[in-house]
Amino acid sequence: MAKLKTNIAQLGSTRLLYARIADSICEYITENKIGIGQKLPSERELAMRWGVCRSSVREAIRELENQGLLSVEAGRGSFVIGEVSDKSMMFKIQKRNFFEQFEIKTVLEEYMLKKITPVISEDVLYQLEHIAKQMMTMCDNGIFPQELDNLFHKILLESYGNKEMINLVENMIHVFGEYNDVYFHLCEGVVNETNQTILDTIPYHLDMVLMMRARNVKEVIKIYRKIIELDIQLYSMVNPTDQKETL
Repeated sequence: MAKLKTNIAQLGSTRLLYARIADSICEYITENKIGIGQKLPSERELAMRWGVCRSSVREAIRELENQGLLSVEAGRGSFVIGEVSDKSMMFKIQKRNFFEQFEIKTVLEEYMLKKITPVISEDVLYQLEHIAKQMMTMCDNGIFPQELDNLFHKILLESYGNKEMINLVENMIHVFGEYNDVYFHLCEGVVNETNQTILDTIPYHLDMVLMMRARNVKEVIKIYRKIIELDIQLYSMVNPTDQKETL
């Protein structure tokens, strides 16, 4: 069997480890033309080659088993039973990874909003209001203000002042950016619906600022949850297995 490529360390550190390992297993199967019925190296060998723990390799294999790519036989090992459909298989792994991190980000941001709403300064509120109005103007022209949206949430994060939380959430936002790149390649058939869903989230940003100025924590959280509902709707639109394999 061809020698495994030691590439885990070269992958983005912000994605969950099992998802990165699963991607590498898919790449290994494709690059080495591992056919249906053929056996993969043992969990121990994969873990040693990639410098990770066996439990992470086991979780990656379990994910690929759930996707119908591998079959795990007790005492024998892991066998290929399905075709690696290029980006489609990896997208499904990325999608699960994305929603797991999205849930964590949502909990952290909601906690942060509860803490900063009673004490946020007028200077910060002025910045947020100005950005929110600029976002509205761009939306009126049918343009999604991606950079302004990122800036809005960055200022909110920085106003909380917890550096560890800032780093954690910013890493997650980086993951979402990578996910979006894959997502928009795969959603050509629903671009108009997708764009409208994105644009629908923007007015809530100004509403949030106004409620923060009123120190109304309950309404701020209510508005934030509306944004999250639309975000989940957006990222649940496309089933990657229905998409063309040409990217």
